[in-house]
Amino acid sequence: MHKQLLVTVTVIASAAVAFSGATLAQGMTHKETVKKATQIIDESKKQKGDGGPPACSLLTRADVKKARGREPLMPPEELPFAGGTVCESDGIQLMVFNGPDSWKRFEQLLVSFKQDKQPRKSLSGFGDRAFTLVSNPTNSYQRDNPSAFLVAQRGQVTLALSAEAGTGKPVETTEPVLTSLMKTLLAKLP
Repeated sequence: MHKQLLVTVTVIASAAVAFSGATLAQGMTHKETVKKATQIIDESKKQKGDGGPPACSLLTRADVKKARGREPLMPPEELPFAGGTVCESDGIQLMVFNGPDSWKRFEQLLVSFKQDKQPRKSLSGFGDRAFTLVSNPTNSYQRDNPSAFLVAQRGQVTLALSAEAGTGKPVETTEPVLTSLMKTLLAKLP
């Protein structure tokens, strides 16, 4: 019972952290963010991916160390999420959506956090399709610690990679981390 509760709380916390900046940008409070994350978790229990790689089999401690240039404070931690898995370590998060509707499920996640209208920059060279997305910072946390996403699809796998710039650093500093790491992750897909 305690283990299940801990896993549930950790999954909700991961979901809330994943889009906390985005939801705060849309005027959602922390409580509303957690409620939205809980709804997504409940919905994700109904969705099943078609197998595919677990997120932490792709995003390893060595990958995080190489991307950040330092040893991660915590090892990557993996949790089930939205018909796939999520792996998080040292301000880098990877969400893996598996199955024929993997791209659609990620898009639904953006809609649920009101981020589907954020400007996107299409990219080539990252699987079948890819884009970057940056939330508009509207509060002190976001201004001090901005983050960006690089989302790529290859076959039936959609990878959504996010990285925090770090306190006081511009969001543009995430670009080399995201592009280098996404190339590494895509190379690991079968």
